[in-house]
Amino acid sequence: GTYGYLFLGDYVDRGPHSLEVVCLLLALKLRYPNDIHLLRGNHESSETNGTHGLLRECCLRMEEHHAGLRVWKRLNALFDWLPLAALVEKRVLCLHG
Repeated sequence: GTYGYLFLGDYVDRGPHSLEVVCLLLALKLRYPNDIHLLRGNHESSETNGTHGLLRECCLRMEEHHAGLRVWKRLNALFDWLPLAALVEKRVLCLHG
């Protein structure tokens, strides 16, 4: 059979490459929509990533505060759509933390 990949969240605020991590995961999701599954961790919220690094990274990397703020807001709008949990094989509950 085929196996999928389930990522349990906290894709950001773990170093200076949060944007690359999120872009890679989103590219994988677009390329393999039925095999890549992304859950939301506690850092996929504006309350957390706004103070733990993602907002700062967006503003620094976009080289302009307003552009960085727009990217940060759009990422958080996307994060709001991620599920909090997944059920694997109808018997294993998976969630962040």
